Amino acid sequence: MDNSCFYYGVNTADGVHSGIFEPENYKSLFAVKGGSPELKDKIFIELSEELFQKGIENELLFSFDNCSGILCTNEKILVADEKILKEKQIKNIDKIIDLNEVFSEKIPYELLHIYEKEYIKKIARCNRFLSAADSVKKDALRIDAMSVNVGDVVNYSSKLWKKLGAEMRGIIGKETKKFVSCITPDGAELNMKAFDACERLTVIVDKTGAVSTMIVDRLRRYALGSGYDVVSCICSLDSKTVEHIIVPELSFGVFSSEHYHRILPKKERRVFASRFHTKDSERYKNRINFSLKAYRSLMNEAFDSLIGAQAEERKINYIFGNVVDVYDAVTEIIESI
Repeated sequence: MDNSCFYYGVNTADGVHSGIFEPENYKSLFAVKGGSPELKDKIFIELSEELFQKGIENELLFSFDNCSGILCTNEKILVADEKILKEKQIKNIDKIIDLNEVFSEKIPYELLHIYEKEYIKKIARCNRFLSAADSVKKDALRIDAMSVNVGDVVNYSSKLWKKLGAEMRGIIGKETKKFVSCITPDGAELNMKAFDACERLTVIVDKTGAVSTMIVDRLRRYALGSGYDVVSCICSLDSKTVEHIIVPELSFGVFSSEHYHRILPKKERRVFASRFHTKDSERYKNRINFSLKAYRSLMNEAFDSLIGAQAEERKINYIFGNVVDVYDAVTEIIESI
């Protein structure tokens, strides 16, 4: 599967989370610290090209707006932004390249600290609003789940799995969690290319995700229990809830089209969550709609905070752009790695 469809390093209600697979399994870890996003991008891209020239296969790891690192799966080498490794609490790092130290004699540190401090404040504000939005979303989901006929969900999930004709393999499949969506200054971004490999894609149209979450979870467990590997696409807001799944070996996927990212892929079978609700759902309609309006307001504040953080990043890029001879600096850093 093409890993370029997924995001590495996303803003969530709990801070920055990484989509990198178990970094502790890699033999060599290199961290790039400090500097500017633009400079890190330059280093990672140039390093990737250098590795390809030496015959070392690698892939770039992208967040929503820049490169977060390089992964060499065969050689088990990971070169990543220090923020991602810090989030994973990785301690056995072979080498840390501090770009602030490399250019310490040229950088106006007082100005840089001001911009970095403002950037941290904007990100902290964003996280507070994301946390509030996550609470409102969970509340709407909890209320909506009260009127779901669980028996109908179980029957539908079981029949859908049987239609796939997947045989039992006598082993347990492996689950890989990835981010297919990302919260950006321009809104919630979703990369639908990840589902291009699915010849059979079931789309569940669900306002809150109460029904779709149940169906996705049951199909995920069916697949794993039958011995098939599953790519679980987790929510970029809470970094825990599995919203969509892809079973590569069966060319099968389940996509949840919720209020939060209302996308309806063409030519795919759509299942509406309303068929799984009891008549009691009308009692909670106004409450759910109110929660979704509050959710939108909170998310808009989070997006505004990210726009402010992006402005601070541009200032940091400007500082390093003025003091760094990019070509020579990047070449020396790449050689050191």
